[in-house]
Amino acid sequence: MTNIAIIGGGQGGTTMLGAFSQIEGFTVRGICDVNADAPGMKLARELGIPAFQDMADLMSQQGIEVIIEATGVAKVREIALSLKPEDAAMVDSTVANVMMTFMEGHEAVLKKSRSKKLAFQTSAPFLTQTYGRDGVVYFTTDIAKYDFVQEHNLSLAGVQQGAALAPGGNVEKCIKSREPITAALPRELYGTRLHIWVVPIFEDDDESLPVCGTYGVMTPQMHPVEKAFEIFAPIVIDSQPEGAWACVTDTEKIVKRMGSEKFDIKALQVGTNMTDNNVVKKTLAGGRRYQDDTYDKMFGHCRTIGIPLIEEGSSDVSGIFALTVPRNLASSLQEMAGKLKQAAGEMANVMNEIATAAGEINNTGVTLAERVQAVKENAASIAEITEFTKSVAEQTKMLGLNAAIEAARAGEHGRGFGVVAEEIRKLSDESKQTADQIGKQIKEIEGKVEEAVKASASTLRQSEEQAAATQEVTASVSSLANLADELSDVAGNL
Repeated sequence: MTNIAIIGGGQGGTTMLGAFSQIEGFTVRGICDVNADAPGMKLARELGIPAFQDMADLMSQQGIEVIIEATGVAKVREIALSLKPEDAAMVDSTVANVMMTFMEGHEAVLKKSRSKKLAFQTSAPFLTQTYGRDGVVYFTTDIAKYDFVQEHNLSLAGVQQGAALAPGGNVEKCIKSREPITAALPRELYGTRLHIWVVPIFEDDDESLPVCGTYGVMTPQMHPVEKAFEIFAPIVIDSQPEGAWACVTDTEKIVKRMGSEKFDIKALQVGTNMTDNNVVKKTLAGGRRYQDDTYDKMFGHCRTIGIPLIEEGSSDVSGIFALTVPRNLASSLQEMAGKLKQAAGEMANVMNEIATAAGEINNTGVTLAERVQAVKENAASIAEITEFTKSVAEQTKMLGLNAAIEAARAGEHGRGFGVVAEEIRKLSDESKQTADQIGKQIKEIEGKVEEAVKASASTLRQSEEQAAATQEVTASVSSLANLADELSDVAGNL
């Protein structure tokens, strides 16, 4: 570290004061001018550097190694030589003018380079608010370190004002190549995937001169799904009847996640490693949609769907979007559909048995009707026979009466024949009475048979209707069984 004292607060002294105060390895121990309002004196006070109006006070400062006489006045030089410490070197005004000219030129160059930096640094706060919703870091550097960093929604370890440039990094490559660099930074470098754009700054803004620094921007390089996750994820998870859980992963871990009020997998948080997760592995490996149905004691039946996130302009899979949806309602519905199908099948079997029995009853009713009709016809035949018997009895009575008349005419010789004739007449009367009784009973039988015929016809008609109704019910039960199959399929596809 070299300690410097400056004599003269005019233009030359002011230029050298400003230059040496910014150069590492030099310390300005003070400046002296008889005019307290000289430009160099004012600048010294602004920089916190001692300012003296008496040269002896300046020379009394300890450790002065180099004295720069910037006035060009011989008398001032003589006094300075008489007061300077023995081991201090004296730089006269001629050399000081050369140094001043060089520093003014260098300062002009620096001003030009600083103006580009200053413009970038001035606009950075406005740009962060305008373009930095997803996060942004604006920065400028010299050739060794960051000299300005403006952050918004993004903080990067190692990218801080005063931090040294990373050896072999993109900023250093930009300085060495003297060319703008655009690159993608892997997630492992700063914890998130980034895009960097860095541009070299040349001395005097002349590309033939050395690079004196850079300016650039770093922004997160997110897939559109990851970028819009906070917008669409609530809509997706809240639209599910039983709730849902959604996440975005990179190739290893969760980078964004969200659960609904009804369903949330709290064990899976941002940063959780997912390399062993079946859906993540299969989706990343296949590069296409993958679905997995699982059962868990805590959550019950669940379905997880993984969708690969393909980088724009390439076929690279940078991660996945995953959605886990409870399927307990669908599972219950499928189970109920199975029970309904089983019950419908059992009901169909019972209805088939009833239909078979109804058919047999119908057949029996037909046979019974035929037999009742036969009884009716037999009763009619018996009635005819009874009428014939009655007719025979009346004729027999007439014969008996005629025989009695002839026996009476025969007198004593026909008495025995008269007894027979009387008995025949009695038998005829009894036969007629019996025939009347049989006729009466036959009429009653015919009445009952007629009622039986009507009842049989009604029964036959009802059995036919029952058989038809049973067939319709059987068809309905079969339709119900088919509906249970469709319901089961629908539940399986939910």
